[in-house]
This record gives sequence, C-alpha cells and structure tokens, in this order.
Amino acid sequence: MKHIPLALIALAAAGCTPSQMALYGGDFDSTFQLMNGTGTMIQRPDGTQAFRYVISTDAHKGIVQGDPETLRMEALGRWLGNQNACPNGYDLEKRIDNTIGAKAIIYEGRCK
Repeated sequence: MKHIPLALIALAAAGCTPSQMALYGGDFDSTFQLMNGTGTMIQRPDGTQAFRYVISTDAHKGIVQGDPETLRMEALGRWLGNQNACPNGYDLEKRIDNTIGAKAIIYEGRCK
C-alpha cells in the first residue's frame, strides 16, 4: 500500500511545470529563478553589444496569469536591466523555439 501514494505523487508531479514543482515544494528561490531565465552578453568585433537569453517555455505557466510571450519579454527586460545592458534599448534579431530536451525560447538580440 505504500506504493500507491508515491504513484499518485508521481502522476501529480508529471503534470506540473518545473516552476510549479519548485513552488509547491516550497523552493521559492528556484521558482523565481526559473521564471527569470538566464543569458549572456556578447561583445561583437564591431564593438556592439549583443545578448543571448534563454527562458523555459512554461516558466510562468500556472503561477502568473498573462500572455506567455509578453511575460517572457518582460523577463528579458528585467534580465537586461539587472545586467545594466542596453540602456538605449535593443533589437531582437532571432527567436528560437527549442523543442529538443528542455522546452525553451532563445532570444538573440543587439543593443542599440
């Protein structure tokens, strides 16, 4: 009988996004880190700055209401602000839907 509760927990967790699993597990820091995404700044040979930013496709699902793309773009803006990057704005050059392995959106852009 001890296997039934574990099976139910596994089934319930299977329907959760990583953000939801961290939140429901009480790991609030991990939840917000997943919602923030991560990235890197790039100094190009011509002197311009560029970035590559990655965020889970389901980063906000079940936690924050709103249009997923709008929420991801807001997260990108927060990340750039935390990096003190692109004070004059930015242009997105590429948006990639990564469907292999972890589902994520990759944004590539350059600072103005």
